[in-house]
Amino acid sequence: MTSESRSRELTDFEESEWSLAGEYSAIWNANVAPPDLIEFLQRHAEITPAQRGRLLLLDQTRSWSNGEGRTVEDYLRLCPEIENDRILLVKLLSREYCLQEGFQSVSEFVDRFPTMRNDLLRKLYGDHDSVTSGNQYEQILEEYLSDVTRASELAQSEMESLETCVEASVLASPPSRDEEEKEDATFRPLASVTPSPPPEKPVISADCRLRECFPFNTLPAELVDRLEAQMFERSYLATEFLTRQGDSGDCLFLIRKGTVGIVINDDKSGVTHEIDRSGSGDVLGEMALLTEEPRSASLIARDDVTAMLLPSDKFHAAALKHPEIGEVLTKLLAQRLGGQRRDVLTGKTFNKYRIVRRLGRGGMAIVYEGAHQDESRRVALKMLSHRLVYDKASLVWFHREADIVESFQHPNIVRMFGRFKAFKSYFIVMEFCDGITLERLVRLNGPLSQEDFRRAFGQIASAVLYAHQREVVHRDIKPVNVMLNFDGTVKLMDFGLAKPINELEPVNEVDNHIVGTPRYMAPEQLKGREISEATDYFALGCTAYKLLTGDTLFPEHDVNKLRAIHDRWTVPDFSLRWPEWAPDICELLNGCLQRRRSKRVCDLAKYASWAAPLEVARLL
Repeated sequence: MTSESRSRELTDFEESEWSLAGEYSAIWNANVAPPDLIEFLQRHAEITPAQRGRLLLLDQTRSWSNGEGRTVEDYLRLCPEIENDRILLVKLLSREYCLQEGFQSVSEFVDRFPTMRNDLLRKLYGDHDSVTSGNQYEQILEEYLSDVTRASELAQSEMESLETCVEASVLASPPSRDEEEKEDATFRPLASVTPSPPPEKPVISADCRLRECFPFNTLPAELVDRLEAQMFERSYLATEFLTRQGDSGDCLFLIRKGTVGIVINDDKSGVTHEIDRSGSGDVLGEMALLTEEPRSASLIARDDVTAMLLPSDKFHAAALKHPEIGEVLTKLLAQRLGGQRRDVLTGKTFNKYRIVRRLGRGGMAIVYEGAHQDESRRVALKMLSHRLVYDKASLVWFHREADIVESFQHPNIVRMFGRFKAFKSYFIVMEFCDGITLERLVRLNGPLSQEDFRRAFGQIASAVLYAHQREVVHRDIKPVNVMLNFDGTVKLMDFGLAKPINELEPVNEVDNHIVGTPRYMAPEQLKGREISEATDYFALGCTAYKLLTGDTLFPEHDVNKLRAIHDRWTVPDFSLRWPEWAPDICELLNGCLQRRRSKRVCDLAKYASWAAPLEVARLL
């Protein structure tokens, strides 16, 4: 849908529908607890099906952002009259898939409503109008359902959009060639960013040697064999506890045979959750050993289990003599945190902040919602990934962000309240944002109208102008790093790659020590050349294009191909391609997207004058 057609659609809507949605949204904004949807609907008995559908879509987005996460089945119980509204159900389902962080595969998700399977897949993967043959379309559906890599990439893309203060993009320091196959793609040199299938799990032999198991298979075999010689075997019957939540971390487990459930008890509700299962070849219990915190979960044998145990004193003695043992286990810990639907840190308290839920996970950090015990203030806690706590360069990047944002006071930049060390990692305490990213907003509802674009872009421009006036270049401006709060304000986030202008130096292109998100990078940033405020202008232009069209201006992922595209890039005549766009919007894009930095212009003060709160009820 183009921005102009969206504008026409909005114009044609009855004002009563928007005022009703606005009234419901205002209740959300004014109260800590979610409003009573049924009570609201009963008070408005005259509501039309279109009004009810809009309210449900609004409530759905708000509930998932608030951590409630109402499912389509919930809405069917609350409003059984929508059962025959197929269009609304498909909208609700596709939104839920987007909002629920991709924890279900596509096939699992569509199996919940098999009668709407084809419609839902069309909605999830885009309309295939060019496919006229039923057999052709069925073939496409089967390819989507059987392509695990495709489903995984989509889930990762949705996870990226939910992040509130995270997503460090491409880190500067290139890992070794062996590590490159195991690390998240966002931490590779840019020349290696092209997506590839995840490495296969190592084949475990019948006797299940420690040297065959991740992450110990990345250490020298003779070192691992000496460690394994310190282990002893123990058997457990089905339903027997290997260890209980709250116990001290007295050993590390290697599961040789059987299945183990990883279970946590919610101290607040008393409800027990099984968050994962492990089997032969899995290493468990590393979290308590590394952090010296009590066990965060119980391990229960689901059938007869045989395990090898490494006592904590033996582990610490070996790690003291060979630090690489502790370092390699942090990779396993980083894989655990943020990986499950319910994070094992939920409910834990660090430095007077109780972790309420996980908000997002990026290449460099995990972000949690937290609540201060004394002040009851909601915050976002950005925790450095444990796999980076031994990486000096990563620590520099993490604390640089804190140093920069700590001094900022601007209504369109996420504020920082402090930092602390806990859980053998580092936390930054940030302002909590209760909305969704602009990336997710566009994915849910399509491009913004020109009016909404001006309001949003004006707030972004004001934030960037403020940073530039303090001689800081962001270097990673993109829609996923911009949050739309439900009060209509826009917040620029993630200064993890930001750097003072006087510290910016050109980088040797051969070394690939460049940072950013390739599809939003300016040509000079892609080539590791000198960076300036104009580098942010280019990213602003790419962001503006995404908000106005719903498309990525440079969709290519391969860095070398992107460099070649930029070498030939000439700014198109936006006024001819989109005649409905206002001249000043075309002027903005034309000025920001010049290939040569010397020709790039962006009057941030002028565009900041566009800033105004958005009417969120209209957008959701």
